[in-house]
Amino acid sequence: METIRADPAEEKSRVRWHCRRGMKELDVLLERFMITDYDYLSAAEHRGLCHLLDQIDPDLYAMIMGLKPPENDTEARLLKRIRAHKKPAGTRT
Repeated sequence: METIRADPAEEKSRVRWHCRRGMKELDVLLERFMITDYDYLSAAEHRGLCHLLDQIDPDLYAMIMGLKPPENDTEARLLKRIRAHKKPAGTRT
């Protein structure tokens, strides 16, 4: 996935589209992250998010669940923020 485009609304739409995954669990977490955190990302965090979204679903899921290490500190911080959107067991979305 390429990086930041000139039009922020177009870029956000593009990134949101890339958040659509084949795993419902990823869809839910990434959608929550997009709603609450995306607008506050730095340029470096945006690049890190784009790199995370380039991962295949099983690898991205493993990284979010802490089963696979991130490649750098920026990704580690992003994954922590994404994990914060998990709901406790037994709650509804």
